[in-house]
Amino acid sequence: MTTKFYSNCKAMVATITSGSSLALFKNSVSYEIGAQLLNSAVTDLHVITVPTGGLLIDLLIKHQKISHIETSGVSLGEDGPAKNFTAAMEGKNLIDSEHRGNGIKITDATCPAIYAGLQAAEKGIPFMPIRGLLGSDILQKREELKVINNPFKKDDLIVCVPPIVPDFTFFHVPLADSQGNIFIGSDSELKLLAHVSKKTLVSADMIVETNLLKDPDYKNNTISNFYIDGITETIRKNETLILKPFL
Repeated sequence: MTTKFYSNCKAMVATITSGSSLALFKNSVSYEIGAQLLNSAVTDLHVITVPTGGLLIDLLIKHQKISHIETSGVSLGEDGPAKNFTAAMEGKNLIDSEHRGNGIKITDATCPAIYAGLQAAEKGIPFMPIRGLLGSDILQKREELKVINNPFKKDDLIVCVPPIVPDFTFFHVPLADSQGNIFIGSDSELKLLAHVSKKTLVSADMIVETNLLKDPDYKNNTISNFYIDGITETIRKNETLILKPFL
């Protein structure tokens, strides 16, 4: 795969098409990318939070960019509830795993279920077994989640979670190189997202000439350019100010 280098965040965000599925890991997306997405004409996104969402997700809902969200939760942490996400669910039966609030389809999940779906996609298998959903209301409402008997033990039920294959994922890293490799630091979940997404688009604080895969200080936490479709350079700073016009 040849990694494309974009001159700015706007150019990279322009590759996103309406109706796409987009996986976002916690708060790993540069708000400059977020601002460009909010400013774009893109709509009808199916967003998968990995495994939860924050301010950017709430603003994407506010500005009608999302038609479907699959999540185990959206919160602003110490700043309280995510008001736009909450409004989307207001007046609805929160037991239902799939319903519409303010035109948004909300699919309830759990953190382990989202990771299980991504892991199934990464391994190229039809499902990943988990137990945590047994007896839950989520399991009652989501028909695609199947309960089967453990083939190795009698009377032992397990839940089968189907693969999750996002069209796109965006995330930010501290360092990338001119060959298209990216250093992710301790956020190992980003490897999973890069492996399963059809297109992985990355912003980086800095792009260097050194091959990170050959540098002993970086190689163990570097993702090969084989999995990276696009990179742009932008420093994460003054993030709240960047999104202030959209609040």
